Amino acid sequence: MVDLLCCTAQNLVAELDLREATGRERYRAWGVL
Repeated sequence: MVDLLCCTAQNLVAELDLREATGRERYRAWGVL
């Protein structure tokens, strides 16, 4: 159970980081356009 929760937390953080990265790319694209 603990390992599962730990992995879930890591996946959640990784997903948030990925969303933030894609968000930055979107802002950059809008800046270019």
